[in-house]
Amino acid sequence: MNFKKLKFPHNGDAIFRFLRDTIVRYNLEGKVVSITTDNASNNISAIKKLENSLRLGHIHYGFVHYKCLAHIIDLGVRASMKELKSAISPLRTLIMSIRCSTKRNETLHDIQQNLIDQGEQTTDSTLELIEDVDHRWNSCLLMLERAFLMKEALDQIMITNKDLPTIDPIDWPFIEKIIQFLKPFHTASTRMCSEVDSSISVVSIIVPRLIEHCQKHESSSVLTVKNAAILLKNKLTNYASEIYKPIVNIASALDPRYKLIYMSTETSSIVLEKLKFLLELVRVPAGSQRIPLSENNLLSNGLEQDTENFDELEEYLKCRRENVKVNAYEYWSSTSKLYPKLSRIAQKILSIQATSVASERVFSVAGNVDTPARNRLADMSVESIVLLKSWMAYLALE
Repeated sequence: MNFKKLKFPHNGDAIFRFLRDTIVRYNLEGKVVSITTDNASNNISAIKKLENSLRLGHIHYGFVHYKCLAHIIDLGVRASMKELKSAISPLRTLIMSIRCSTKRNETLHDIQQNLIDQGEQTTDSTLELIEDVDHRWNSCLLMLERAFLMKEALDQIMITNKDLPTIDPIDWPFIEKIIQFLKPFHTASTRMCSEVDSSISVVSIIVPRLIEHCQKHESSSVLTVKNAAILLKNKLTNYASEIYKPIVNIASALDPRYKLIYMSTETSSIVLEKLKFLLELVRVPAGSQRIPLSENNLLSNGLEQDTENFDELEEYLKCRRENVKVNAYEYWSSTSKLYPKLSRIAQKILSIQATSVASERVFSVAGNVDTPARNRLADMSVESIVLLKSWMAYLALE
């Protein structure tokens, strides 16, 4: 919608003025249900000023400021990596020593090929070692996973090359436990970075599972993993206490992949009451009347048609849950004639983002546009190119 270069300083006041001007310009006062940002203090300050300055929020849904879940996971895992550093460092040193030498890389390749021929390496082809980078914790996980697949070859090259740093073979089970601990966080982060699956409806699914995962590893026999699990659990628990507002559970109920399955009986009752209240307030525009179930290919399941007494919420909950690969936005778009009121509520609430990844991705696009080789581009030209690229991508999806 808008992309603009902010002059220094990039403080809360500057961000607040930009957001305020954009909201007023597009007449969005009273329509902004939520704003999702990372945990930077200037963003938090800006949103507070914005709430005090403008009439944010919808008359029925209110307004919520969400902190990016992907950023929370990233900060938590980064902090926990300090606990895991001592266990990972020897392997990292070994990998760096091999990667910096062409001869060692070729030797490792030959060892792998021999192991593959003998059926002692599980991969079909030889692999290259991966070296991690400081600012991406998931690269450390990828490094460990790759090294673990190559552990037999690494054990052999340490024996044949006495000048290499060494790790004790009994450390591999510890490496495996670290991989098992970090893997779910990588999976969650990857999922949250998807543009089609970043609604807050997934928050009530992902966060409890990650906390439960940490609790299981609190009793780990590996002390470094145990300490990392405790630290991460506390981080996620604090986050959960901040974000578990009623609208999160409402979003989960309106996600056709989850509905009420992960909620307690008490929470389900509260959510249903709120949805019934919202349904009474929704007014459907003329021409958006409900069509018979038999005419809807997506959900035609033999339910009896009774237009006058049709309870949208009840019938929606009766239908089977959709496959996890189903796009919730497309689901409600395709069923808007079947559930005219409920679909309007769902499309409004499910549009609330659990992460700020989409905006971060725009910054990456801008970095590819405003390069040293194109340093004569005016600010307005950069803004226009970035916005056009975003709009064209959206039109392509349409």
